[in-house]
Amino acid sequence: MSQTLPKINQYIYPVVAIREGMVFPTTENVLMFGRPTSVAAVKEAYATDQKLILLMQKDPTQDDPSASDLHTTGILGTIKKVMTGDKGEVTAIIVGERNTSLQGAS
Repeated sequence: MSQTLPKINQYIYPVVAIREGMVFPTTENVLMFGRPTSVAAVKEAYATDQKLILLMQKDPTQDDPSASDLHTTGILGTIKKVMTGDKGEVTAIIVGERNTSLQGAS
């Protein structure tokens, strides 16, 4: 007897670390990003398919978190609008799509 395994879809999206607050599925949020890596990830996502992954930091006081400093479960979000501020910070309207987990982070 043979068994067919279901196809698993895996996608690669930019990851953004969130210090405080959280985005939940089906909610719309206004978030501000100021760290260069976060700004770059938001701009990259907006320029392609508007999708990114939002992960909470384990320690919100850390300025440059690595993959091990982030929780592995987060939210796949869709960026609806991006506004750039005078100092390079980015404000984005993001809609939470669904829960997701991080695999193969580097």
